[in-house]
Amino acid sequence: MEEKGISKSSVVDTMLEAVDIARQKQDVTNMLKACDYFMELLEMKPSKRIVTDTLQLDVSSSIADAIELEEKSLLLQRKEEVNESKESSQP
Repeated sequence: MEEKGISKSSVVDTMLEAVDIARQKQDVTNMLKACDYFMELLEMKPSKRIVTDTLQLDVSSSIADAIELEEKSLLLQRKEEVNESKESSQP
């Protein structure tokens, strides 16, 4: 990339130039796209994490005349995608 003159600085400069052009043309869509890219670079977007809740119920039943116990196990699991802000994910 460096051989082609592409660096972090040149990429940011190009993005700023694109924002200026969009601003001159009053092109809100492209201005918002540029803001979105900058938010990603600055890690301003909330990160996502998966929350898993597990519930295990063990049920035993016996028959009065039988010696053996019959055991049944039930496992419930729920996964949820949660957005969390960068501030709350830091220790």
